[in-house]
Amino acid sequence: DDITYLVKGEHTQEEGVNEKPVVIPEIQEWYAWSNGTVALDEITKVFYDDVSLEPIVDEFIADYKDITGRSLSKTTDKAAAGQFNFLMNAGGSDLGEEGYGMDITGGGVIIYSTSVTGNMYGAQTILQMVSQDPDEMPEGMMRDYPRFEVRGLLLDIARKPIGMEMIWEIARTMRYYKMNDFQLHLSD
Repeated sequence: DDITYLVKGEHTQEEGVNEKPVVIPEIQEWYAWSNGTVALDEITKVFYDDVSLEPIVDEFIADYKDITGRSLSKTTDKAAAGQFNFLMNAGGSDLGEEGYGMDITGGGVIIYSTSVTGNMYGAQTILQMVSQDPDEMPEGMMRDYPRFEVRGLLLDIARKPIGMEMIWEIARTMRYYKMNDFQLHLSD
């Protein structure tokens, strides 16, 4: 059984400010200081500070366009307001390999992690948020990390074969919900 305990944080959440965004799985830590928002139609670029993040940024740009209809361009110039900023080797080791932090403020969004995986999960959180509201995001700060090390799915395709397209779609859906273990049962 779980044991309920309170860990006091560095911020005290006030009433009447932005509520924690609803994503799956639930965000672990959220702090808001206002009820302000960041207008998404003013965000036009995606910055990344490490070449290893480029595939994540490319997928994010494509998925963002599918959801919102808006095109984003990528840049490696500098982190700034008016863009999504993906930062590598930032945030501290306490977030773990799959954790990330996100600051939504000042007309932009900063996603940071010590790993590519953490940045990718931060991108999935943004995509879930814009799926619910493609016009704006609530101002606030979050730190998110998995509660369980293994989050997965076992698919039995030995009895009912399926095509590779369906397997790719399932894997993509698992990424959207931050699952990390996919097993295929191929034969008996």
